[in-house]
Amino acid sequence: MQFLRNGEEMSQVPKFHILTISNGLKYVIDKISNSWQSLRNAIAIGDIIMSHFTAFPLVLAAAMMAAAPVPAGEPDLVRADRFVELPTGERLFVREVRRPGAASEPKSAVLLIHGARVPGVASFDLPVAGGSFAADLAAGGHLVYVLDLRGYGASSRPVAMDRPPDKSAPLMRTEDVVADISAAVDGIARWSDVSRISLVGWATGGHWAGAYASRFPQTVDRLILYNTLYGGSDQHPTLGTGSPLENPDRPGTFNVHAFGGYRLNTRPSLFTAWDDSIPAADKAQWRDPAVAAAYGDAALASDETASTRQPPSFRSPSGAMADSFELAFDRRQWSAAALTMPVLVIRSGRDFWSRPEDAKAIVDEAPKAERLNIPDATHFVHLDREAAGRGVFLGAVKRFLDRQEE
Repeated sequence: MQFLRNGEEMSQVPKFHILTISNGLKYVIDKISNSWQSLRNAIAIGDIIMSHFTAFPLVLAAAMMAAAPVPAGEPDLVRADRFVELPTGERLFVREVRRPGAASEPKSAVLLIHGARVPGVASFDLPVAGGSFAADLAAGGHLVYVLDLRGYGASSRPVAMDRPPDKSAPLMRTEDVVADISAAVDGIARWSDVSRISLVGWATGGHWAGAYASRFPQTVDRLILYNTLYGGSDQHPTLGTGSPLENPDRPGTFNVHAFGGYRLNTRPSLFTAWDDSIPAADKAQWRDPAVAAAYGDAALASDETASTRQPPSFRSPSGAMADSFELAFDRRQWSAAALTMPVLVIRSGRDFWSRPEDAKAIVDEAPKAERLNIPDATHFVHLDREAAGRGVFLGAVKRFLDRQEE
């Protein structure tokens, strides 16, 4: 399959874009088989899909690409995939999700930042009901942007990721990610004509969002961190002393030899800790099987090399694990005291990643921070069922983003 950009063929299209188009076309066909109203909707969606087979100019260093499939029951939304070109010649993938017309009078621009393993679209914009946090926010009038950091998804990958992982040190440390977020924020400010951007970070994405916001507070409208490491304790049951992250020959240091520059992740590895944190034998009571399937599909599809290995696996940089190991020992990499914007810290009671001390330390130190505990929610609260904490989580995020400052 080939695309055109400025009249030139783009024959190397990431697999997840091809999957996106095929799913979208399947959606159109299924809708046509229903009713005349469905036919009208399908035609509109088909127009969006087919529009991406024509040539587009580069706009503010962003390339418009394929429209995403639409979850069942989702209100009309517009999706546009863009790239931010970096001075190094690398680029960042950013997906925009919005209501038609929302770009002219947005409530706010919101950037979603993924965590250590799974890239942005697979984390925040799955094509199934209950699987798109981005769509939930966009339906409320926000301009929502989903970022893939370098080394993840459709963004550029360091050259070292094409070599065996033991040939490089852990890739994409905090300072590298702060640079990526800065470039993405600059791009979003141009596209949206919004001077300050709200950031939402999940897990390690929250650590990275906090690091960026502490360095560039003037660019951040609001900050939401959920299930995020920070500090406040030098003990962690799974990431600290005696964990696989620690070098057995040098206690207190990261196990670079075991992790190398990047990790390989299989589909089953995505669900081990998630399943263990769900307090029900039947996981479908807590998590929609369609969401779980879409999550696994999208994670694998985000890496064009996934199918070259058996079992299939996708690559993720190990820098996040090196950073998290340091945070588990209370070796902080940024100061919450520098967060001058309103901050909402959310923690799930069944989270295996963050600790109560992390949330408390941020709230105690940040001048305008507040805290929400969701006692029975898991690390993956935004992908669980509404009654399993997702409803409380979404309600809190929307109220925080919509609230007028006094």
